[in-house]
Amino acid sequence: MFFLALALGLSVVPGDLMSMLPALPALPALPTATALVVLTASTKRTSGRYTADSDGAGHRGRLRPGPL
Repeated sequence: MFFLALALGLSVVPGDLMSMLPALPALPALPTATALVVLTASTKRTSGRYTADSDGAGHRGRLRPGPL
């Protein structure tokens, strides 16, 4: 949408965007966001370990792709 607005020469006022958002606190989204972080980190670690293992890397090489 940004590039479409840019191509058409439309202007966007940032203050107007904030007034369009509902005034809900972010707290209800915290458990969902935490679960997403845990899921993403675990799949990153698992896929990195699997790839390093299939390449024949040692123990330290299998751990290296995992850290955030």
